[in-house]
Amino acid sequence: GINAEYGEFQTFQHYFIQINLSSLVLSTQVSYLPPLQTMKVDIADGRSGKTLLCLELTKETTILDLKKMHIKEKPYLYPTRMTYKVSLKEKALPEETKIGDLDTFCDGSVLYFKDLGPQIGWSTVFFAEYIGPIFAYLTFYLARGYIYGATTPTTTIQNIACA
Repeated sequence: GINAEYGEFQTFQHYFIQINLSSLVLSTQVSYLPPLQTMKVDIADGRSGKTLLCLELTKETTILDLKKMHIKEKPYLYPTRMTYKVSLKEKALPEETKIGDLDTFCDGSVLYFKDLGPQIGWSTVFFAEYIGPIFAYLTFYLARGYIYGATTPTTTIQNIACA
């Protein structure tokens, strides 16, 4: 009985070593991947075409990463204020786009940068759109005697709307 148990243990140990050896081979294959190659990319002004700066990027660099690098050079910028294009006539590149995904992109290529100017949040836009009509209604409600000339009674709907 003891030899049988010992034999089963040896068999289990044998399989365990095979698993470890195969994972060791896989890990050595992964560790020998070549380093990512860098390429120099010129960032040019989207209006004048004048080169603003030159950055070293990899094919794995995203547009968001590029924005962060650009912000290090020009701290007054922030990501929502910036757009990049491959050519002056194309649409802006989404932030998730990798440099390697661009078909014609290689060392020495140019990306066109456009500063969109200061941006405001959606809550500010929402507030600005709706505060105007609210003030207009309140003005007509509270100053109806001056506007219409005579004191007119308010209706229930007008009172509820003003509340």
